[in-house]
Amino acid sequence: MYSTLISAQELNALPPHSVVIFDCRFDLQRPNAGREQYDKGHIPKAFYLDLNLDLSSWPSKAEGRHPLPNFTEFKEIMSQSGVLPDKQVVCYDDSGGCYAARAWWLIKALGVENVAVLNGGYSHWQELGFDADRRSPPPQTGKISAVEWMLPIVAAQEVHAMINSSERVLVDARESARFAGVAEPIDPYAGHIPSACNVYWKEGLNAEGGFASLQALQKRWQDYNPDNTVHYCGSGVTACFNVLSHTIASGKVPALYVGSWSQWCGLYPEQIAQCTEQSA
Repeated sequence: MYSTLISAQELNALPPHSVVIFDCRFDLQRPNAGREQYDKGHIPKAFYLDLNLDLSSWPSKAEGRHPLPNFTEFKEIMSQSGVLPDKQVVCYDDSGGCYAARAWWLIKALGVENVAVLNGGYSHWQELGFDADRRSPPPQTGKISAVEWMLPIVAAQEVHAMINSSERVLVDARESARFAGVAEPIDPYAGHIPSACNVYWKEGLNAEGGFASLQALQKRWQDYNPDNTVHYCGSGVTACFNVLSHTIASGKVPALYVGSWSQWCGLYPEQIAQCTEQSA
């Protein structure tokens, strides 16, 4: 069974009845594009998960742009998709794995161990000539026993307390221009949370657009202990890619600050001015 990554060849070799597949393709600039791509063709028997509608709850100033989905509702989505403890779950997208990693984190946080991201995404699946389908699968029957999120989550107040502490390390997954406060195309303020360091998520990809090798990921995260590292980004999505790649490298899932920069902007404006000045 696979708990972090799975190759297209490995997925294609699995018996169809043993796997639940989720198509997580999405475009922040065109929110309907992922569903449109799914309708044009997807891996057979894959269900579609929308970042805004399924993998997040409604955005707010207090919670950020992509808060966690309602726990009970997300459990029901998984149950109706046939997720069971003995089944392999696979998530994929066509964006390097960042949206699939968000689904990976959420499903793993429900206590599902055997959930993996398809390395290389749908494009690689197509390149290898594997089957595609345009039909949506019918609802299934599954069971999730979790009663709360079961992966480490850090709240904004805890992050605020970390600023002047050396006990934990904050890692920002955004590109360097946003981290430095040079550019901010989405959120109301530019900069980063004070004391954070920058590990751009896309630098964890290889030249073909898949995840970097195990050796490369281990080198990338060698200075970060998963026990005291907290990952964040703009809204808690690309940070999940860093959480996944850190997990691959270390064998342990580090913590996630879900609200990320978009929540921080709404809750701690007094820290934003200091942050922007420091990173200018």
